[in-house]
Amino acid sequence: MLHPRLAGRCALSALLFTLPLGAQGLVENDPEAAPLRRLLDELGPDVQQFNEHVVTLANPFMEGRVPGSRGMAIARDYFEFYMEAAGVLPPFTDAEGNPSFRQAFPLRGSVEVTEQSLRLGDEQFAENSEFTTLGLSGSASIQAPIAFCGYGIDEGPDGYSSFGDGESLDGKIAMVFRYEPMNAEGESLWSTGRRPWSRNSNLTTKVRNVIDRGAVGVILINPPGCADPRAARIMAKGAGGRTMDESVPVIHVSNDAAARLVALLSNDSTSLAAMREAADQGGSTSSFDAEATIAAKLEQQEILAENVGGVVAGRGEMKDEWIVIGAHLDHLGVGLYGARDRSRIGKIHPGADDNASGSAAVLMLAESLREAYEQLPEDASARSILLVGFDAEEAGLHGSRYYVENPIAPIEDHALMINFDMIGRIVNKRLSVSGTTSATGMIDWLDPIFEASPIDVAKDINGPGGSDHIPFMSKGVPWLFAIIKDFHNDYHTPDDVTSKINNVDAVHTIYLFHKIAFAAAQQPGRFQFQGPDRGR
Repeated sequence: MLHPRLAGRCALSALLFTLPLGAQGLVENDPEAAPLRRLLDELGPDVQQFNEHVVTLANPFMEGRVPGSRGMAIARDYFEFYMEAAGVLPPFTDAEGNPSFRQAFPLRGSVEVTEQSLRLGDEQFAENSEFTTLGLSGSASIQAPIAFCGYGIDEGPDGYSSFGDGESLDGKIAMVFRYEPMNAEGESLWSTGRRPWSRNSNLTTKVRNVIDRGAVGVILINPPGCADPRAARIMAKGAGGRTMDESVPVIHVSNDAAARLVALLSNDSTSLAAMREAADQGGSTSSFDAEATIAAKLEQQEILAENVGGVVAGRGEMKDEWIVIGAHLDHLGVGLYGARDRSRIGKIHPGADDNASGSAAVLMLAESLREAYEQLPEDASARSILLVGFDAEEAGLHGSRYYVENPIAPIEDHALMINFDMIGRIVNKRLSVSGTTSATGMIDWLDPIFEASPIDVAKDINGPGGSDHIPFMSKGVPWLFAIIKDFHNDYHTPDDVTSKINNVDAVHTIYLFHKIAFAAAQQPGRFQFQGPDRGR
């Protein structure tokens, strides 16, 4: 088979993303003045094409491609444009029954806090400056006494707990510290590795712990002396996650307001510092007599998300069997969910590796596989291929979950799902590919393809990874999942930028999976699913 011709016909020159306006003429007349252009020319049109896709999708103009944003709408337009340019067919139908490159589905969007108040006796606290209502909150108004619950941790290391045995919070507002027990420097006593806090500090777990004990409201406060820079401010209104209980309001109080609140509750007999000292030791809760009033009202916005895809039509007796090649097109926006560096929430997370790289691979394979199918003999039999950019993966695999419940053909006719998620930062040519034994005998025809590639494939058999192949696996569809073997610290941070992408080995990966997909399309007989990797 001829080497796949992966370069697109409609892409802008990569030069336009790296030189100021007006410099194009200089490049044409003096190649020595454009070292990046020379380098890309030397690497070939496929590397140029991949680079252009990633640079475009991960441009800050795309706003981090969070579902519901203007940037994500533009990214979907871009993906559809290149699907159509690749010459593939629209796989879906729109609301009027017309062929479409898009599969729309509803998605819960942002939470809008429309009402919020906090009062203790005659003292009214100022919304947004002294407290905010979190997305974890329900829409409710309650008046109840306050109980201090330390860090709100049920079971920590070495028998630690913030609660006494069988302790109830029925009818009380739980006042809870963020984070977890700390040392004198304000750092976690329990954290290991690179993360500053252990899983015991999880915010939703704290809220769930006190609600399960009967709390009717939650007041979160920052522990004094905490070294985490986030402890110097209150969380954004509506941040923190999804509603835990519709009847339980959840608010976060500023440091100054928390000190004032505690002084009012205890008649100045205690302090936040003393409360933290007790919380670091663990033990039972302590109650105050005064009652606080918390009111909150939240409205959930609904947005329309869209998977975007195209079809290379099969032929012969296997044309009604399907291979899906997918990657998620969305990312984190400004990191209101999923961000690893919480101190930089609000900054654009470009998502160059995660997952502009995988999306670029799908776009390039659309063209190369369509061309390869055109070269098949007239009497050849080959499965149909759906190439798709999934929406809303980062928010919970929503696009792929919607697809497997609303497939374009019966899900039992889906022979294989190939998923790309972060193939742009390959180090030492190492690529993880899992799912290699998810169908009986698949590894036998995969191994020679792996061995012929300059990519060093690690056949990971210890777990499928959390990405868009999971809903297919749950339906009994064999799968292959490609992702970088060596993770980087820029994952889910604003530092996942295009300048760090290994374009050359990403294109080698695309070549590899072109061969895999083309071979899978022509393998005779049904693929027999056998679950997660089992070895040979």
